[in-house]
Amino acid sequence: MLDKTGTLPANAADAAQDSYRHDIDGLRAVAVLAVVFFHAFPTGFPGGFVGVDIFFVISGYLISGHIFQSLSAGRFSLLDFYSRRVRRIFPALITVLLACLAFGWFGLLANEFMFLGKHIAASAAFVANLVFWSEAGYFDDSAIAKPLLHLWSLGVEEQFYIAWPLLAWAAWRWRIGALGLMLAVAFISMTINLMTVHFDPTAAFYSPLSRVWELLIGAGLAEIERRRSTSLSQSSLAAASVMGAFLIGISLWQIRESDAFPGLVAVFPTVGAALLIAAGPNAPINRYVLALRPAVLIGLISYPLYLWHWPLLSFTRIVESATPDRPVRIGLILLTFVLAALTYRFIERPVRSERAKKSSKLVIALCVVMGLVGGLGADAYMSGGNPLRPAAQSAIKVSSQYVGSMWAFTKNENCLRRFKMPGVEDYGWWFCMLEKDELPTILVIGGSFANQLYPGLAHNKRLADQNVLSIGTCAQTHTETGSLNGELNINPCSGTRRADQNAFIDKILNDTPSIHTVIVDGLSDSSNAEYVNGVSQRLKELDRDGVQIVVFAPHYKRDFDIRGCFSRPFASPKFVCDIPPAEYTNLTKANTLLEQQLASRVPGILFFEQNQAFCKEGQCSLIADGYPLIRDGYYHISEHASELVGDAFVKWAETNYPAILSPKD
Repeated sequence: MLDKTGTLPANAADAAQDSYRHDIDGLRAVAVLAVVFFHAFPTGFPGGFVGVDIFFVISGYLISGHIFQSLSAGRFSLLDFYSRRVRRIFPALITVLLACLAFGWFGLLANEFMFLGKHIAASAAFVANLVFWSEAGYFDDSAIAKPLLHLWSLGVEEQFYIAWPLLAWAAWRWRIGALGLMLAVAFISMTINLMTVHFDPTAAFYSPLSRVWELLIGAGLAEIERRRSTSLSQSSLAAASVMGAFLIGISLWQIRESDAFPGLVAVFPTVGAALLIAAGPNAPINRYVLALRPAVLIGLISYPLYLWHWPLLSFTRIVESATPDRPVRIGLILLTFVLAALTYRFIERPVRSERAKKSSKLVIALCVVMGLVGGLGADAYMSGGNPLRPAAQSAIKVSSQYVGSMWAFTKNENCLRRFKMPGVEDYGWWFCMLEKDELPTILVIGGSFANQLYPGLAHNKRLADQNVLSIGTCAQTHTETGSLNGELNINPCSGTRRADQNAFIDKILNDTPSIHTVIVDGLSDSSNAEYVNGVSQRLKELDRDGVQIVVFAPHYKRDFDIRGCFSRPFASPKFVCDIPPAEYTNLTKANTLLEQQLASRVPGILFFEQNQAFCKEGQCSLIADGYPLIRDGYYHISEHASELVGDAFVKWAETNYPAILSPKD
């Protein structure tokens, strides 16, 4: 699911126009503080993620202004441009990536370190936005569990600056109007933004194509100022300043993560930033607010401030398996300022000195080091998180089960070859597993909460004579009561897709007489009459001669990260994973009610209480044999739990459904 984590590209101080403007550093401070406080206190600063949009405008204005001035003076050089970007971006970024790699080596489990390595490699290559885009989906880890998620915007910015100088140079050489070119590209980008923000909000958020218009607002402003021969009146500039501040204030106060973003609402913070810049350094708000010394100082360290803050918050959340307490978050923000100031003083400033600017060897060295850092990240990813590290070995059972988005039983070739649903390539996720390349005998349906049963059923020795097919992504309910909404979007259960999947499953049943058992999981609320009626109608649609329907009861879920029940590097257990007797009693009552409701409507179905697999000798827990029974934090059961459920199902079937079992050895 998409978390609209506001992220901040590098500032562009070294690309400033001829006259340094303190107020732009102050505006940079507004942008970075908005993002930092949004991440640390999301309920108190709900619109802070728009800081990135403010910063895109600043970056487009400053860097494009430098490009246009260099072109008009006849001294523009692509080599010089990219060398400046390397000196500006690489030193602090390398420092933070190495720090993250070091912490990950000593403090993360295998799966966590593996994905950190992947994201370090992507960040070093400035394609983090594309990688996070590709990862987004139902099983994706939450945003807070990705310490480098904030670097997506740096990827967008650098991808823009790979192409933009070339386009600007070509337009200048062939006398194509730069402003007209920018308007055309911005129009295309905004169109892509508006076309994708509802259908595929992840693409709209991460894609450079849907973000370019924001940088071009700043670039266009720089070109307008370069061409303008007369000054605007002070009253006009003051009005622009006030209006810009108002638009940014409204954005921070009113825009929410739930909004279709960037979409049209992103116009408010971007135009607001452009108006403040256009107002000039002498406009009242610029001069008396943005140019204040504290704001300027924060603006100067805004790039390392941004780089450091999210990893500190994210790593603390990972280690504690919960959102850090408010005092801890305040301490982390203070530490962020200290690290940012040190990075600026001892890393950024020396590299940006006049002597360093004349050294081509420094640029080459920075590129080589960045390549090595990316290589270390790639090694961590390809090695599976270096599982022989002491940190991984100390929690090896947790690492073996806590897989996040790496669930190994999502789809395989046997299934896709025999049961490929038309148009499934457009789905955000799709389950299709078939153990043997033969006709199936058991059909498992109900989305991810059915697919999680696959290893426990397909690999159980007492079910060796069966061939298990797990397919589909939607919980089983009647189409009229089951659609998420009428609008088609990336969710595979939106629009008509639930009906399409139901029809596809029905066709499989009609065309595959070898299927004698349908296992249904992924059910939920027995107290919702409309929902129960929808499930009952769907079960009636599945019910047919020669087929036995077995409904698995809803299983335990947690409202905390299961890793918090275990010791790990830098942290002792924070939670208890024992299941209170009262919870077991309440869940059993709810499942019994659901069984009665369904059985009265669909006679002949069987109902299996799978939660007995979590209990032994009267004690129930989400830990068994030292393994976590939840694999991705809160909801889905682990492979070990699936095996326990499979064993419990077999034991239950000996009395209730012996026809499904293979003979004992």
